[in-house]
Amino acid sequence: MDLINRSTAIGLLGLALCLAVACSRKASTQAKDDAGLVRRTDPVVRDLPAPVLLEDAEVREGTADNLGFTLAFRVKREPTDAGRTFREAAALCREHGRMLCSETQWFRACQEHATVGRMESWTASRRGKSVVVAGGQGCGSRDRVDEGDVHQHRVGICCERAVVLRAADAGPWLGPGSRLPLRLERALNDGNDNALRSLFANVVVRDGKTWTAEDLIAEEKASRSRVGWTLFDTCDLRVGPVAGGVSADAGRRQGRLLTCRTVLDKLDGVSGYITTFGLVGDDEDNYRVTQIDHRGPDLIPGAR
Repeated sequence: MDLINRSTAIGLLGLALCLAVACSRKASTQAKDDAGLVRRTDPVVRDLPAPVLLEDAEVREGTADNLGFTLAFRVKREPTDAGRTFREAAALCREHGRMLCSETQWFRACQEHATVGRMESWTASRRGKSVVVAGGQGCGSRDRVDEGDVHQHRVGICCERAVVLRAADAGPWLGPGSRLPLRLERALNDGNDNALRSLFANVVVRDGKTWTAEDLIAEEKASRSRVGWTLFDTCDLRVGPVAGGVSADAGRRQGRLLTCRTVLDKLDGVSGYITTFGLVGDDEDNYRVTQIDHRGPDLIPGAR
């Protein structure tokens, strides 16, 4: 009987020691950054391959495995990009005139340059509150992590901006579907009011409220201190009824509906939502935005 009790006591002691070590290990793998986000600091949490060199390279236009189409762009890895949070990696790309590759851009780059798939990289794409990371085990590997997550071997590959279209839109809507969102994105990120004026109709219906173009631009201008950058990830363009732009209850007319997955960097975090732009005009050169509708939380007043 004493032997049994002694064995039980030893077993319980071993279990307690094991749990203590596990808890200690878990505590050592997490820390909080200045924004209160959990940052994993222990590189053994995930076994990722060490980064490799990726020189500046061109990616030809084409369709990725997820049926997203992009025009040609260039891709590069900065040598100091490893071990950063999502926002830190995005800031580094922006310092070099680029942005984290969107998920589809990453797939296209990996199709043409196998080196891309040999290391895990942040992308600009989001799924809910998580960020899509891709690579590490080839072009087909991807995961979702918190934007504050850190791994010493995760990199942030940078791409020239290219909006992703559905492959079905790449033929008839290649011009306005791929270039117009970039013009709007650039105008918003540069704070270029004249460029915004060239894109907006005199009156714009935003989420059911009527704005003059000047009032909308003024509202956008007032919100800039709260916004880091805006990115239109994937878009589709179709024919549909668009607000007339005269009043909130004005009749609709046939136009183009450009619907984009939007990523917005704000002071309190990065969010994603859907934006639909109603366009009127005869061709790409004179399309004007007459309607803006949003689906999703955490919107910024103004043109975004």
